[in-house]
Amino acid sequence: MASLLYKNHRIVVSTAPHKFTHRWTWSVVVSWFEDDRQKLRPIKNWFQQFDSKEEAEMCAIEAGKTWVDKRLDLNSSVAAG
Repeated sequence: MASLLYKNHRIVVSTAPHKFTHRWTWSVVVSWFEDDRQKLRPIKNWFQQFDSKEEAEMCAIEAGKTWVDKRLDLNSSVAAG
């Protein structure tokens, strides 16, 4: 399990071997504070499988970062007008 802080969002990555293919899959939970409350957003990977745990983890981290970036872009667009 990997965890990192990215733009004031905590990204927690879990990886596991697929039950039948034994290739690696991932899931992510992004958490942040908003209005003095912790918010959580799970991101599930239903289709991608990888040959190694490290590959799955790298993809999961990028998925988490992309979600954070899109959330921040959307919030800044809404605030602007």
